[in-house]
Amino acid sequence: MILPIILLSSFLFTSFMSLDSLIQNIDSGKYKATVFTSENCPYCPELKHNLDILGVPYKETTVDEDILEEFEIKYVPVLHLSNNGTTVVIQNEPLEKLRARLSNLEI
Repeated sequence: MILPIILLSSFLFTSFMSLDSLIQNIDSGKYKATVFTSENCPYCPELKHNLDILGVPYKETTVDEDILEEFEIKYVPVLHLSNNGTTVVIQNEPLEKLRARLSNLEI
């Protein structure tokens, strides 16, 4: 009987965030949203366009060797969301999949 109670209590304390809440937290400065891109990236405009459609504010950073190492970036484009040491990294996805992913973030 103890195991189900532990699983249930873990579930109750998991915090999911809506897309509107995420946008408000980015606008207020509580969260940082950065899109890492490169100059000749064919997929970077698509991710930025999809974020614009969803209304998600972000800062764009063109990667160099130092940034790749600091943020442990393996590919671009990538959306890097951070809040007090918690980081979520999301790669380029089709619009509806991106909307669903951002609407159900666990932060």
